[in-house]
Amino acid sequence: MEHTEGQKAEIRTLFALRRRRQFLISLPLIALIMGFAFLENGNPGAYLGIPPSIVFPGFLAIIAGAILFSLYNWRCPACSKYLGKQRSPKYCSKCGVALQ
Repeated sequence: MEHTEGQKAEIRTLFALRRRRQFLISLPLIALIMGFAFLENGNPGAYLGIPPSIVFPGFLAIIAGAILFSLYNWRCPACSKYLGKQRSPKYCSKCGVALQ
């Protein structure tokens, strides 16, 4: 399907917004993972005084939420297919539309 120049510009704008959201969800998630790796705080088995039976389910819920958000967000603006694992694809591998 051919797109007009206006539609192509809109697709590139929407892709840039989606890429920015992916980046913004990644930074706090990486910080959270790194924080948990180094946060034991001298009390074995507790994180900031909170027992692991509370911390780990919350941590897993945050990770699952980030994954679900990513699966929803990281889609082609033109065909709504998942864009895959590439950080910044130039074209959609499903429909071929230019994303940048």
